[in-house]
Amino acid sequence: MKIDKRNFRHWLALLRFGMVVVLAILVRPLVPRPKRPLVLLYGHKLNGNLLGLYQYVHADPSVGMDAMFLGMEGEYVAGLRLDGVDAASAVSISGLRALATCSAIVSSHGLHSMRPLVELSGSQVPQ
Repeated sequence: MKIDKRNFRHWLALLRFGMVVVLAILVRPLVPRPKRPLVLLYGHKLNGNLLGLYQYVHADPSVGMDAMFLGMEGEYVAGLRLDGVDAASAVSISGLRALATCSAIVSSHGLHSMRPLVELSGSQVPQ
């Protein structure tokens, strides 16, 4: 979802996403990390560099990590999942689980509601 700051529904979506992030921060110390590090690829769509990274990681298991697309548009994410793509909605239980267990987040356009998760984990956010 491309955020339109004049659209009230988009503010509500960001608020819901923020609530999922807060829950992920709270449960993160309690959930075990997967054996292979999980990298979340966050963006409007799974295309461009995010798609390239996703395909690279999924094409070669020796890379040693897993990649999952995280998006805010539920219908788009559902369509990806039907096509066999490992994807989660940012405002769902699967998104909460992914945020709580990921090792890294790659974003094509900014962190939006995820900034507290990254900052509280002691990670560096490139400018």
